Amino acid sequence: MKRHVSKLVLSGFLGILLLGCATQKKAVPTFNAVDLNPMLSGGEYLPKVDNFVVIFDKSGSMGDMYKGHKKLDYAKCTVNRMNQTIPNLKLTGSLRTFGRISVFCTKFTQNLWGPAPYIKSDLAAGLEKVGFSVGESPLNQALDATAADLKPAQGDIAVIIFTDADKETMNYDAVRKSAMALKSAYGSRMCIYTVQIGNDPEGKKLLQEVADIGKCGFYTNADQISSNKDMADFVRKV
Repeated sequence: MKRHVSKLVLSGFLGILLLGCATQKKAVPTFNAVDLNPMLSGGEYLPKVDNFVVIFDKSGSMGDMYKGHKKLDYAKCTVNRMNQTIPNLKLTGSLRTFGRISVFCTKFTQNLWGPAPYIKSDLAAGLEKVGFSVGESPLNQALDATAADLKPAQGDIAVIIFTDADKETMNYDAVRKSAMALKSAYGSRMCIYTVQIGNDPEGKKLLQEVADIGKCGFYTNADQISSNKDMADFVRKV
């Protein structure tokens, strides 16, 4: 963890806060979102959920490089692509991060947007507030806070988690326990979807378990939903 913190403190002081889907290391190919709205207006699809929560990892390990990008930027790009692809539905959404809020702060999860009516620009603005990656990776705390955030929610819920699930900084047992508590609180109304950033096999196993706890969601890797078509398929399924 010290390795991550020292690296990320330096990154913070240098002001490497990159927006959108581009980094100084390597450009990301242009993404043209598939328009799913005609399928809704034509009656081919019906809304599956009424609420969604994005839980976003900004912990220290997300500052590591993956495929020429920081994992944090790779995750931001993936969420932005999802945001561009979501059709015009009447949804309530929110964005919650986990990881140290700042270098010297002892707060480890933060709500950056919502719960509020879903507007693409609002979710995008929330992502811009994520900041740099630093510190521990208490996904369990974010899941616990999400349980409280959702108390006013009506209807069905999708919880979508973006993380590398790095074992050096994440307490796997605590995550499983919190995921079970969240599922118990909302039962069949809630499905959990996990999106792994990177390819660590232990992280994959945990995220598959968390998705299985939700019973009606699934695990995927960000690499598998990077194209226009694959992201559209992901959005349709969620």
